[in-house]
Amino acid sequence: MPRPPLSELSFQTQSTPFYSLPHIQPRRIVHTIAGVPTVAGHRDGQLGVALLHSPAGIVAASLDAQVVYIADTANHVLRCLTQSSLTTVAGVPGTAGFIDGPLAEATFSAPTGLAVLPDGRLLVADTHNN
Repeated sequence: MPRPPLSELSFQTQSTPFYSLPHIQPRRIVHTIAGVPTVAGHRDGQLGVALLHSPAGIVAASLDAQVVYIADTANHVLRCLTQSSLTTVAGVPGTAGFIDGPLAEATFSAPTGLAVLPDGRLLVADTHNN
């Protein structure tokens, strides 16, 4: 069965460590959208090969949900999910920290919550940085 478009997905988060983004359809069919359920790691790329480590916060960047942001908590980064790929947009993979600055230099420590403001800015709950 083909994977539905991002605009039709509803994601479910879990309270224990996990390494993929599952989507559960009303008929109780589970699709892995990104990541490998049994493999923790960090890898950008096409959805079938990209890796995550404990993704927590998930938010659509717009009403059409063509872009979804993910707080990849254990990797300490923010990721961008599109219909075909997963990429790191902020933070340094595997490096926890508290540095403000350009996206490629900024660091987070266990980001978990995300929200998009009406003007398009992304807010991040950076858990271990209080």
